[in-house]
Amino acid sequence: MPAFTVPAIFKAIDKITAPVRKMANTVKTFGRNAQVSMKRASISMSNFNKKVSMVHANVRTKIGGILGQLGRLGVGIGLLAVGTQVVQANIELDRSLASLSAITGKTGTQFEIFTKQVNQVAKAQTIFAGDTAKAFEVVASAQPILLDNAEALGRVTNAAITLSKASGDDLAASAQNLTGVMNQFNLAADQSERVMNALAAGSVAGSANITNVAASMKNFGAVASGANLSVEQSIALVEVMGSKSIFAEEAGTKLRA
Repeated sequence: MPAFTVPAIFKAIDKITAPVRKMANTVKTFGRNAQVSMKRASISMSNFNKKVSMVHANVRTKIGGILGQLGRLGVGIGLLAVGTQVVQANIELDRSLASLSAITGKTGTQFEIFTKQVNQVAKAQTIFAGDTAKAFEVVASAQPILLDNAEALGRVTNAAITLSKASGDDLAASAQNLTGVMNQFNLAADQSERVMNALAAGSVAGSANITNVAASMKNFGAVASGANLSVEQSIALVEVMGSKSIFAEEAGTKLRA
């Protein structure tokens, strides 16, 4: 084993020390550079996140603004549609009232009583006043005696509307059916609810519907009334014919005979 002298040892140490110091310095420099780089990266990432957040905020703001504009546009279109419907409804109401005024021969303050009745019936039945005015016109045409009595006309019309709802028939058809039966039995306006109930009950219990019963009464009603049969009894007889598949005018003709 070789023997190292002191100078040789120091010489060797010096040769090792220099690279070690260089390595240490390199490591220190690298560490410092790494710390600086990490800080820069952290700052850059923070700035990047802030920018992304700002972009998101701007996008949300723009989207919110667009949605708000669309919402306001939708509301505006909806209000325009509603306004158009209201205007159209008022036009139809004016036409119906004008037609009713013509058939009753009433104008101005005299017609205000009829207008009031139309509004009352429309409110009670929760239907459009224009349709109610048309029903008034149909009833008035079928029973001219009511032309001078707004309250009586309103009462019969109200019964006709109720009959229409119960049967599912057209309002004009229900008004004609009701007033037709009333005319056959010479019944006044205060009997309209009674006839309405009899027609509805008969159609539920029997085979003949309300329109068929009314058609039968054209040929049988006056005869039944003359024979002192009540409207209820007469409707029951029509329903008996309906159970034999004999309906409408044919049933009325056979019953009359």
